[in-house]
Amino acid sequence: MTDEESGGDRRVAIFHTHLEIGGVERVLVNLIDELTERGYEVDLLLVSEEGAFRPEVPDDVRTMEIDRGRAPGIGIFASVVPLARYLRRVEPDALLTGKPNPNMVAILARHLASVSTRTVVSFHGMTSDQIANADELTHAAKTELSKYLYPRAGRIVAVSEGVKTDAAEVLGIAEEDVSVVYNPVVTPELLEKGEQSPDHPWFEDDAPVVLAAGRLHPYKNYSLLIEAFDRLREEMDARLMILGEGQTRPKLEARVEELGLDESVALPGSTDNPYPYMREASVLAVSSNSEALPSTLIEAMAFGCPVVSTNCSKGPREILNDGEFGPLVPTEDADALAAAMYSTLRDPPDPGRLRDRAMDFTAENVVTDYEKLLFEDNRSKANSPAPTRR
Repeated sequence: MTDEESGGDRRVAIFHTHLEIGGVERVLVNLIDELTERGYEVDLLLVSEEGAFRPEVPDDVRTMEIDRGRAPGIGIFASVVPLARYLRRVEPDALLTGKPNPNMVAILARHLASVSTRTVVSFHGMTSDQIANADELTHAAKTELSKYLYPRAGRIVAVSEGVKTDAAEVLGIAEEDVSVVYNPVVTPELLEKGEQSPDHPWFEDDAPVVLAAGRLHPYKNYSLLIEAFDRLREEMDARLMILGEGQTRPKLEARVEELGLDESVALPGSTDNPYPYMREASVLAVSSNSEALPSTLIEAMAFGCPVVSTNCSKGPREILNDGEFGPLVPTEDADALAAAMYSTLRDPPDPGRLRDRAMDFTAENVVTDYEKLLFEDNRSKANSPAPTRR
């Protein structure tokens, strides 16, 4: 890599809460890996340094725990002043964030610090869902604060067209001021991890395995997946494995027992390496009611694993190109999901085409798009959606 191609002495600061297992956290680690590979100096600023992904941060990244300050009751917003102190002391070229509250903290801190650092804030989820799932008073205040702050960000990023449209509508932001850059999902490390063996005897048998992976959270709607799987079992022998942990576990376990599926449904918990399971699964299913840009679809396709998904929000539709790379079914329709799984298991798509599509979401491609937002000055505030690379 030449000096012109590398980051040189430019510094990127990334501000986040923690590095526990999560979709946004995985995206940030992938971004950090690629930025450091390109020669940028990276500072990782965390409210808490704890987290399962923390050991994956490269050794040459300077990691700091941001003091939460001494103002109780305001959560992460107590980090505004300590973050402003860091910005005044270091003055990085760019400050990148990936969730609503850190976004607002970053904009406030940059304003307080009065530095030239460019703030690049990003939306990884549907803003309307986040508002619907919080108490009215809290989100009324945050919505008004967001409407004031986001126009003052250096760049605003959404991970899909659906996320962009939703954020613009809820927060009163002009859509042309929001850039679409897809998540950096596929990395050499991901593909290497997938070469390990999945730690479960089901993959040694002939029965097809339907896989799902993600937090056991209401919006994932794994209850629907279990209902659909029960109907699939009426047509063929199969097994269902849901990787993840969360608040809906008791409800899901009760439904599995009620349907008599104890021997054919497994909920083994979360894992920091779901990729061997994706490589060996017969189909990966997304049953969510809402998804911004579900990484599990892309990850599974990177291993040639067939996928089916509910047509929730716009994220799955964008990944699957309106059903070209896998069936899209209505939300809350167990019959349609069961039929999609059955047809895919009976007539799976060409794995090579799936792998090729997943390569549109490599960290290498995505970080090139991020570089333009982080460092190029002669651009409008927004850019066009990330191109589809074939």
